[in-house]
Amino acid sequence: MNENEAGMCPKCGACALTAIKSNPFSIEGSNVNWREFEELARKVMTRYFGVKLVEKNPKGFPKRFDMVSADENIIGDAKYLTLVHRKKFPPAKMMEISGHVWLLEKVNAKTRFLVFGNQRSVPEKWLDKYGNYARSIDFYFIDAHENVEKMRKNEARARAE
Repeated sequence: MNENEAGMCPKCGACALTAIKSNPFSIEGSNVNWREFEELARKVMTRYFGVKLVEKNPKGFPKRFDMVSADENIIGDAKYLTLVHRKKFPPAKMMEISGHVWLLEKVNAKTRFLVFGNQRSVPEKWLDKYGNYARSIDFYFIDAHENVEKMRKNEARARAE
């Protein structure tokens, strides 16, 4: 049994990860749920932007966002999504992402973003299909080592080539 099969991280060999072919750095599902990921994302993105982010409704806006700066110039949401059975295209999750993009486009902030964890291929599929329609929203991915990477359209195809 190799490190991946034993649930060990191929980068550091120490953290417990699930070896998933489509995302070898997925945080082990039994240890992290969507709410815990939200808290992790808030901490990591606070560090990334260099400003404290808190969960709140921007002034005059009905939606509560996961990450909002005090001056409301930075607003974002965290999503911890997977493909259907970790393999199939997830139409409902694509619409969920679209809904968050739409709402973020309505807030008056300089920086608007979605940050993803778990299975990277979910936001990649959305960006490949709809990325041209969401130019004002940034997409980020946080891996199990708390590294933040800005995602771009056609990223999955570029990595496969």
